[in-house]
Amino acid sequence: MLGKIFPENNPHLNQNYSLSLYWILSRISLLYKIPEDQYSVIRNNFEKLDIARLEAMNRDYSERPNDDIFEDLSLAMSRGNTGIEGIQTRHDIIGAYLFNGVELEPLPNVDPNRIYSHEEKLILFTRAGGKCQLEHFGNICGHILDFDEAVVDHIKPHSAGGLTLLENGRISYKLCNISRGVRDDFNPATECKYAIISTT
Repeated sequence: MLGKIFPENNPHLNQNYSLSLYWILSRISLLYKIPEDQYSVIRNNFEKLDIARLEAMNRDYSERPNDDIFEDLSLAMSRGNTGIEGIQTRHDIIGAYLFNGVELEPLPNVDPNRIYSHEEKLILFTRAGGKCQLEHFGNICGHILDFDEAVVDHIKPHSAGGLTLLENGRISYKLCNISRGVRDDFNPATECKYAIISTT
């Protein structure tokens, strides 16, 4: 798949990037088919990410909101940085950008686990702009969350037959997700645990 996504030598692709891309694509491919007509979207997303990193490097990572992310990625890409922390940083940042606008097809006859994978959470968190997506009669919570305090909520509860797939997932604050359970009357406007904790 990597050979088809990058059919020619690519100046943005080095060994560290290749290993991270291989891992992310391998993990996603366990549950989703990536149609070949989406390969160019993935390649463009990757190139945009690395160009943004290089531009941030020229700015000394000091002018724009995402510059700290690109600084972390540059550090994780530096020669000799092959430790677990560097690998995890590359994995998280690349995974957050790689599938923007990519149409993934659930594999048939796959019985996914109840828990969303780290990669699926990255995709949904990025698509949600880092905001809680719990809603009540069309009113979306919208609180900005840190990645570590966010979880993926099954829109149709798993216990009611909801599948652990991207189209059935949304980002929520972990305490609200627990409080909601399988209820469909959870109202973030009055029950939002993030707001309650933030004001106490």
